[in-house]
Amino acid sequence: MTRQRRFTLIGVLALSVLLTGTWVLVGGNSAPDREVVAASNDVIATSSEGTAPPTTAGSAPSSTPTTSEAGVSTTPPTTASVGFGFPEDMVFPDAESDTAEPPTTTSTTSSTSSTSSTTSTTTTILAPDIGTDFKRSVFLKEGFATFGTDDAETIIVEVGDDADDALNAAIATLGQPTSDTGLVEDDDCSSIRVRRVRFGGLELVLAEQVEDVITFEQWFLDGDLPAGVPLEIEDGLKPGLAVADLLAIDVLMVIFRDDDGSGSFKMPGDTSNSPVWGRTTGAESSDTVEAIWSGSECRRL
Repeated sequence: MTRQRRFTLIGVLALSVLLTGTWVLVGGNSAPDREVVAASNDVIATSSEGTAPPTTAGSAPSSTPTTSEAGVSTTPPTTASVGFGFPEDMVFPDAESDTAEPPTTTSTTSSTSSTSSTTSTTTTILAPDIGTDFKRSVFLKEGFATFGTDDAETIIVEVGDDADDALNAAIATLGQPTSDTGLVEDDDCSSIRVRRVRFGGLELVLAEQVEDVITFEQWFLDGDLPAGVPLEIEDGLKPGLAVADLLAIDVLMVIFRDDDGSGSFKMPGDTSNSPVWGRTTGAESSDTVEAIWSGSECRRL
């Protein structure tokens, strides 16, 4: 190689080194401008001005500024899911707040008031018409006893009513009892204790079925009332009535013959909890009614 060609080659190499150094000094190591894409293939979402919208609290990546080697401060763009784009008129919440204010929802509750109406039926039993000679009277029916007083007041007491109410009504019509056992234990009755109060042939049974709670539980008739007070029992029943007349009251009437030769009956068609029962001297037509009662507190047969 001639000396002239060596100098030429050396000059080319020197020029190449010089150009390379110059390129480095003017920023040849800086990366060219390009769009940043997240590793998850997210697409940058931009607003109508071409800049990334502010991030919402708790969901956007960090917006901490970074500095390039050229000393320019830049903010990483916000990334969003593929295919998502913000509407141009969307209002973004303040990125400084922890949470956005939830929308206000007004709930209206309609309440309908329902009124329940209960109809109570009261059974009224009037005392029988016994003429003008007596204001006082007694009318007996299944589960009831009706007392007419001198003041023309009618008092009705029902099996299960308070014992004092029944006793006071009887005294107002019949006067003071002719006998009174007081509260005692009685093997013929089902309650804890019973009190049998008599007004001539009428007995009222007052029973303590619950401790210290005493109620009227049975009426029993086997004779006349004191002082001639008129008495009537439903269907014309009365002590001394012939069995033939008893059978005429109802075609369904049956007389039961008991082991001792006496008889008994229950009023047909009586569906109350305290039906009317009776005892007769026998089952022949000439036999008569001995006693009548309503209420099952004490045994009568």
